[in-house]
Amino acid sequence: MKGQAMVEYLLLASIAVALLALPFDDQPSVAAMFLDALQAAYNKFLAALSLPQ
Repeated sequence: MKGQAMVEYLLLASIAVALLALPFDDQPSVAAMFLDALQAAYNKFLAALSLPQ
């Protein structure tokens, strides 16, 4: 039964990843929105580092 559980887990995990990675209703995907937010935060972090002390 251990092999069966692994197949079921792999199937559910791949469905979850697909739901996060695919865009719906002309909206960006959750993964794309997360990466955009991460990029914006990193840009703000770099801007803060570049300020004179």
